[in-house]
Amino acid sequence: MYFSNYLRITEHSAFLSQALGYLSQALGIISQALGIFRGASAELHPKSHRHAVVLIVKNGHRWQSVRKWQVEKIQIEARVLGDLSMNHIIPVATRYQSALLKNVDSVSTVFPIDKAEKLNARNLKIIEEIAERTSAIEKGVEELVNARKLANKIQDEHEKAIAYHDKVEPFLDSIRYEIDKLELIVDDALWPLPKYRELLFIR
Repeated sequence: MYFSNYLRITEHSAFLSQALGYLSQALGIISQALGIFRGASAELHPKSHRHAVVLIVKNGHRWQSVRKWQVEKIQIEARVLGDLSMNHIIPVATRYQSALLKNVDSVSTVFPIDKAEKLNARNLKIIEEIAERTSAIEKGVEELVNARKLANKIQDEHEKAIAYHDKVEPFLDSIRYEIDKLELIVDDALWPLPKYRELLFIR
């Protein structure tokens, strides 16, 4: 199951090419940041807990590099998650939803109304949940993009890093939450990524 799901991802070459590009960029940034951290004496900004996201390094050039690394890290996560959500997760979820709707219609034509309502109760509940969660994901991605646009207008690197941490990053967590919930109800055969339990128990 793990490998069949994984192979389905490889069919989306455009997405993989973009994701690999982001990964390559991220590895370069991380490598640079590790060099910065090894050679720098750093301390947390004392004014506020929210400033803990930005390390204040004594060397001005290194300080700027750390802030840039923090911003670019969240940028890469946001781009990949947005693409994955809109082009892979939502289409698969709606495809499963359509299959359930067809099943509900079939049951309704075969059984009496009272019996059909009872048999369809579970599927109707899942259909409604899929609609709510895909809507939440779509709204979250839109808000994520808008938050990034506002943060990118900030010229000061320090303030931009804080904006990305405070205004952009929370959308990543909320979108992931909805995706994790969809993962629990969408058919394994349709889900485009390995599920958590498959990663834990690969035979």
